[in-house]
Amino acid sequence: MAKHIKGSIDPTALSFTDEPYRGRIRQDTSKYAEIFSQAQPNKRLRCPRGTAARIASQFKKWLEKSGTKEPVVRSVENYGDGFGGVWWIKEAEKPRTVWRQLEKKAA
Repeated sequence: MAKHIKGSIDPTALSFTDEPYRGRIRQDTSKYAEIFSQAQPNKRLRCPRGTAARIASQFKKWLEKSGTKEPVVRSVENYGDGFGGVWWIKEAEKPRTVWRQLEKKAA
């Protein structure tokens, strides 16, 4: 039984060229780098509702590449004002957990 292909490709739209394969183009900076560079600890980065987790992940990676060791980034998808939020929490104000206390005792 043939698989159903969503949409179709017009064969006349295909053609060969003499261009060599040059590999993938890698982007070394985040597309959010400009806004992330303005970040300050404990300030909310307001973002569209439902996008906070993805932006928080990118923000944490950007902070690590920028030299911040073990950054703590938290997000809320709906802050109550129709937007989400992402926060970079300062080292001294990291949430206290049982694991964090055991980590300090082991050191």
